[in-house]
Amino acid sequence: MRFRSDAKSHEILRSCPEFEYILLRSGIQRIKCWIPVSDEMASVTS
Repeated sequence: MRFRSDAKSHEILRSCPEFEYILLRSGIQRIKCWIPVSDEMASVTS
């Protein structure tokens, strides 16, 4: 995740599973989709 600092990336990756668990515990269902994106495509900003 080059668009943010390492500390911010670590915090996001740490907190996402916790947030998903809160949603599930509340009865909210979610669908996860992973879309592979090349480094070249990820570095393009609009």
